[in-house]
Amino acid sequence: MLSIAGLQDQSRIACRDRDAAETGAPGCYLVASYDMLIGASATTSYGTAAIPIQVPSDASLVGNAFHNQWFVLDAGANKLGLTFSNGGTAIVGR
Repeated sequence: MLSIAGLQDQSRIACRDRDAAETGAPGCYLVASYDMLIGASATTSYGTAAIPIQVPSDASLVGNAFHNQWFVLDAGANKLGLTFSNGGTAIVGR
């Protein structure tokens, strides 16, 4: 599994909500802006994965949000070989 994070929630910007059909993954949507790759992880036997994120100890970051999304390598799912998770939002310090 791969995880990305971004500063923009693409799902709230309808014109930027990207259906990945043009890249071979119909019905999959990019809902977090792709500002950074957080990392990759193998899944457990339950299909879960986790990637720890270290946030600097900086009071100015408290209350800031970042949006994230997982991509699962799934060769049989579509031509792209990926399925996309729903998006999530994390708020630093909360």
